[in-house]
Amino acid sequence: MLVLASILVMGCYRTPHLVPGADAVVLTFSQEAVRGCTSKGLLRASDGRGGLLYKGAARTAVERKLKNEGRQKGATVVLLAEMKNGFWGSSAQGEAFACAP
Repeated sequence: MLVLASILVMGCYRTPHLVPGADAVVLTFSQEAVRGCTSKGLLRASDGRGGLLYKGAARTAVERKLKNEGRQKGATVVLLAEMKNGFWGSSAQGEAFACAP
């Protein structure tokens, strides 16, 4: 019964959709990836859902939020300063950059 209830609850959790063009925004920890790029500002994202069932979904939600916000600022790359994923949810912060193709 508990397993069935868990499956039903999992089906209700939705991660944010990517805005058009956000799928092309790259998330990285590499400083080399943003050499010569223009800063578009700092970004932060979090998702408080965690636990055994939502840990992966919370990380996906945070990544999508960063990509969406980066895209809205005109960024092509987000340089991550920190990415946490734990039992109590996920969070990340970084800086958005516009890089020439």
